[in-house]
Amino acid sequence: LTTTARCNTYRVGEECALVARLSAEATPKAIPVAVKVLDLFRNPVVTKTITVPTGEQHHAQVTIPLFKADKRGSYKVLAEARLGEHVETEILNFGVLKPVAKPDPFFAFQVKHIFNDDAERRVSEGNEGRELVYSNVDPSYVNRLIRLAGASSVRCFRTAEWRKLHVKPGEYVFRDDWLDLQRRDGLDDPLVILNAVPPSWLGTITVGDTRKKAIPALESWKEYVRTYVARYKGKTRYYEIVNEPETIFPDPKTYVDYLKAAHEVIRATDPSARIVAPSYSGRDPLGWIAGFVKAGGQEYADIWAIHYAGRTLPEQGMDEKSRTWEVIRQYREKLVAANGGQDKPLWDTEG
Repeated sequence: LTTTARCNTYRVGEECALVARLSAEATPKAIPVAVKVLDLFRNPVVTKTITVPTGEQHHAQVTIPLFKADKRGSYKVLAEARLGEHVETEILNFGVLKPVAKPDPFFAFQVKHIFNDDAERRVSEGNEGRELVYSNVDPSYVNRLIRLAGASSVRCFRTAEWRKLHVKPGEYVFRDDWLDLQRRDGLDDPLVILNAVPPSWLGTITVGDTRKKAIPALESWKEYVRTYVARYKGKTRYYEIVNEPETIFPDPKTYVDYLKAAHEVIRATDPSARIVAPSYSGRDPLGWIAGFVKAGGQEYADIWAIHYAGRTLPEQGMDEKSRTWEVIRQYREKLVAANGGQDKPLWDTEG
């Protein structure tokens, strides 16, 4: 089951349709195919059953019209083919995009797997057994879709991963094409994550009591940050210091030590860069952020961050009465109060 659109992405005004390919060992005269299309909120948009003649070749291909896209949206297809007692089901997602002329500087997409070594090996080795996430799609095409959707940039999750870059002592393997590609495709400077997950060969120390976490020694961490930022000085502006730090640093005081160290290195290496922290995502943001500000963490970020706005679908939960807004308000108030009443930008960097 596929769609008639490249990468299953239509634009408003286009006809949305499926392509179903069927084959059978026997030679039935026809196979019934039941199709149901659901929107983002699981409301049925299309429900139909068609009968597909298979002919003498034991297989058939048929195009199934769905609807003309009059607005942008995300859809899930459930298709069921039945032959006697045998039933096969396919599930497919497709989107409808309405191109936006001017990008929003505060709207970005997260890109995890396009520009990493797994993607390169999948192409070079033809290794189909690897998990197919996003990297089976042309990265430049994805960039153009991101831009057409109205976003200005991407949040790069894997491009700066310490454990993938620092292959052995003194030797880093950089992949620079990802940045050139984004610029060529009309995107602004990305938000790059510097994560405190070191390569396995590097010595680590253990933090936390009930949740044992291994982190690098502070000097090793500073070397990694310095090496990466020095290479991309003037090419990118935003660095998020550890993704969801509570998952690595259950004690916020220890995280602040590493954030402060990164702050010092980045300021010395590229004064124009901007530091984003702390992107907390857990169930008790107010308790953790209290420890963060007690340790003075608010001083070491130019932009504060949170991962808390994605708990529900926006239309269902992001209204002024929802708990999400209340938690974000209190989270920000604690940061502002600790910062002498001075506010800073607050970004939701995942959700």
